[in-house]
Amino acid sequence: MKYFDNFILTLFSHRYKMRGSTLLHLFNGKRTASVLLYGYFYNGLPFFGLFPELTASKLAKTFQKLTELKYLTL
Repeated sequence: MKYFDNFILTLFSHRYKMRGSTLLHLFNGKRTASVLLYGYFYNGLPFFGLFPELTASKLAKTFQKLTELKYLTL
């Protein structure tokens, strides 16, 4: 497993349902109320804008791999 995969798993430690697009927007630095509130309430603000070049397809592949390994449930 890659470091990015482990990093993604740590962001789901709160065990609440979350949309992958919200995480993508947080990483890309999209400044909307819902993304900023998510980052605030789930301690994700330090990661705001961390991966500005991350694409939805790359994140989806990561989610798919983690789901196949039974680390995440979609």
